[in-house]
Amino acid sequence: MTVTKQQVVRRAQELGVTVAFHKDSGRSVRGEVFPEIVLTAPEGKRFAGADVHERIVGSHVDGAPMETLYPSALDDMADGVETCDDIECEWCHDELALSDE
Repeated sequence: MTVTKQQVVRRAQELGVTVAFHKDSGRSVRGEVFPEIVLTAPEGKRFAGADVHERIVGSHVDGAPMETLYPSALDDMADGVETCDDIECEWCHDELALSDE
């Protein structure tokens, strides 16, 4: 099945997830171009089953078309999002991260 950018965006909107498409991740040391898609869960939420607030879908193939990442991005959102119940989560509670500085 072919997954489109519109399907990724639509699923992200359904979940309240912010999605950013980057043609170049900036991870190259030799001038290669590695695309990536960054998925960020809404405030106070995390990706269900993964216990993470942000997922990065990337390629390690120089010049890979962005379209090759769409199926993985859609799959990373398959279980939806859930409330983050970690009272010490620095992602959800900025004051915890600031108190460590």
